[in-house]
Amino acid sequence: MKLLNGIKLFAGDFSIFIYLIYLIFRGEVSFNIKFPKTTGDELIIITNGPSLIEDLQTKLELIKEKDTMVVNYFPLDSRFFTIKPKYLALADPAFWSDKNNKYVSDRIDLMADELPKVNWPMIMFIPYFALKGKNTQIRSIQNSFITVKYYNSAAPPMPAHKTLAYFLYNRNILMPKPRNVLATCIFATIKMQYPVVKIIGADHSWLKDLFVSDENVLCLRDKHFNNQAGRMRCFANSPDEDTYKLHEYLYSQYVVFLTYWQLSNYAKTKKVKIYNCTPGSYIDAFERGKL
Repeated sequence: MKLLNGIKLFAGDFSIFIYLIYLIFRGEVSFNIKFPKTTGDELIIITNGPSLIEDLQTKLELIKEKDTMVVNYFPLDSRFFTIKPKYLALADPAFWSDKNNKYVSDRIDLMADELPKVNWPMIMFIPYFALKGKNTQIRSIQNSFITVKYYNSAAPPMPAHKTLAYFLYNRNILMPKPRNVLATCIFATIKMQYPVVKIIGADHSWLKDLFVSDENVLCLRDKHFNNQAGRMRCFANSPDEDTYKLHEYLYSQYVVFLTYWQLSNYAKTKKVKIYNCTPGSYIDAFERGKL
């Protein structure tokens, strides 16, 4: 068994070199990515899960006092302009796509309207591959208060030796697989050397809102803090959604939660303490804490 595992890891190492050649050929990786170094002692990552509504209602003043990072469509909420986050992390490929459905396109249009109103210094993290995207609405925002920083969002394609993976993480060439924007946020905060990171709004409890219809169509009631009832998404034969079978979707979520464990282990090597301050969160990779 040990020999077999060793062979698998060497195959993973080899796959990384092949994958890097592929990324270089496609122009989807940069070897000059740098993250800003912080002088702060704590950062709050604000994600958009249903539980965030309570934190925004009861702890807004506390949140405003801290360095904060928000994600994706949070600028569409009026409290974006109250919190004045130091960072905005974008990961959804829809931001750079010209093939979005009307719902997504309308939200991106609204984002493009709101971001020029930012009147405080803010860093916007954007994946490097977005430079190849046909939709330039967001990354071409003209606002002297917003600084765009690119990050490599590619990950090792197979499990590999930790020494090689960490070598590439340390040089910002690869990162643990960011199936969710929270993974991007955590990696960025580790690289910016925040000693303490606290996460709110990361329920990740969508498994209890997942079901299969009588027509064998996988569906999810997708809930966020600003839509507690949830938006119904059905993953089959729809121009508006990816097509998933149940086992495929569950595997994609396996990758999400595995990535958090990889980030937790990597953070420990950098002496970064990560606390999940989301009540009822399904994420089990980080120590629980409170704001």
